[in-house]
Amino acid sequence: MAHSKKEQLINQIQLKQEELTKVGLSKGVSHEDTILISTELDMYIYELQKMELADK
Repeated sequence: MAHSKKEQLINQIQLKQEELTKVGLSKGVSHEDTILISTELDMYIYELQKMELADK
């Protein structure tokens, strides 16, 4: 179960990275939407890191 949650999180990170790239290129890196997506991506990455530390 934990493994599939980790896979889902990795998938969310990949999708959020793609979204961040598209929005960053179209609206600019300092646009409010870009910063919001970047913050969401940071949260996903942080959750993944916590999972990986818990697995050790």
